[in-house]
Amino acid sequence: MGNLHPLYLDDMSPTAWLLSLTALPLALFFLKRVLYPTYDPREPPALWPKIPFIGHVISIAWESGGYYERIL
Repeated sequence: MGNLHPLYLDDMSPTAWLLSLTALPLALFFLKRVLYPTYDPREPPALWPKIPFIGHVISIAWESGGYYERIL
């Protein structure tokens, strides 16, 4: 009946292997660049939210105008 597992690696062509082995490091490289950007030492420090991606939005909604006074 054969192996029905979706990740059966023996059936991959050499081209698919090459693309996979090339795409994975590139994806990890770009992901690192997006998630951990480098900063110029002359820039002010970054304001990291407590909840990633939406933390600032929650703080603005919760504190209204006080949020801007706090970060300045």
